[in-house]
Amino acid sequence: MNANVTFRPAVKGDALDIAELSRIAGEGVTDYFWQSYAQDCPGLTPLEIGVAGIEREDGEFSYKNCVTAEVDGQVAGMSMAFPMEAGPLPDDLDPVTRPYMELMVDGSLYVCAIAVYENFRSQGIGSALMERAEGRARELGCPSLSLQVFDANDGAKRLYERLGYRVADQRAIVPHPLIHPTGDVLLMVRPLDQTDEE
Repeated sequence: MNANVTFRPAVKGDALDIAELSRIAGEGVTDYFWQSYAQDCPGLTPLEIGVAGIEREDGEFSYKNCVTAEVDGQVAGMSMAFPMEAGPLPDDLDPVTRPYMELMVDGSLYVCAIAVYENFRSQGIGSALMERAEGRARELGCPSLSLQVFDANDGAKRLYERLGYRVADQRAIVPHPLIHPTGDVLLMVRPLDQTDEE
């Protein structure tokens, strides 16, 4: 790994980078979610809606649930993770978002987004961010970590498999002009043995 990489809790001033990296991770799904709030945020673009949400002090999608990786003082990547509280889904749930909402593991530390800017990839930053998420899961006493990945994203799947994640479930992606991938979205889970100090 690049010796100049440092990791730290995100601050509010990182919100734009977190939003842009979330868009990279989501491949259009993030924009779809943000666009769904457009009627409540007149005049704002989906990215601006995302930044405003990330700047909040509370809520799951707050910067407070993020870790950033920096190289020479510049944000290179980030991860967003929080304990998942999965409950029953409403019958009238948006069909485009339903597949993602169904692939949740109650009580797990959900790695909602992880991404590294293209010019900082292949330096071990993604793996290091995932290791920090595992550390947080252990601190919080979560029995597992969970995440979603598009079946077509072979590189990400290989990384997660190498870190001990296994496919637990999957759903077909509902096509939408904003959402780039086709095929399936996978739920991957890594159980944690709380006595394991690996």
